[in-house]
Amino acid sequence: MIPHSESLLPRLRHASLRQRVDILKSHLQSQLQQVLGLAELPDADVGFFDLGIDSLKATELNTSLVRQLGDLPLCLTALFDYPTITRLAAHLADLLAVSPSVSPSKENRSAPPEAIANRMDHLTEQELDSLLEAHTRALAAFGGGDDE
Repeated sequence: MIPHSESLLPRLRHASLRQRVDILKSHLQSQLQQVLGLAELPDADVGFFDLGIDSLKATELNTSLVRQLGDLPLCLTALFDYPTITRLAAHLADLLAVSPSVSPSKENRSAPPEAIANRMDHLTEQELDSLLEAHTRALAAFGGGDDE
C-alpha cells in the first residue's frame, strides 16, 4: 500500500490551479515510482500501461489517491481515461477545484459560477454524483446533521 501523504492536501489548498497540476504531477511520479519499483521517476507523458502498471496496481494507486486527496470522487477508470501522469494530474486538479476537500485558492474564490460549471463539464455522471454526495455531507456536518 502507498503511504498517506500528510502534506499533500495542505500544499494543494494554498496553490493556484497551475501549481496544483505541477504538485500533482510530481506526486504521481513519486507514487508510480514506488508502486512499480522503478529506479527513477517515470516520464510524465508515457502511458501508465507502457510504464508497466497492471489492473491490480492501478486499483491500488486509485484507492490511495482517493484517500490522499480527501475522498475525491475519482472513478476506477481514471487511469484508463487519463492514461498519462500529465493528463491525470490535470484531471485531478480540475476535480480539486470543485471539491470540498480543498478550499479554493484566491484564484478560484473569485471565479464566476459559469467558470465553475465549465470545469465540471468534463466530469462523468459517477464523478458528479460523488461530488454532490461529498458536498451534501459537508453541508450536513456544517448544519448539524438532520433536521428532526
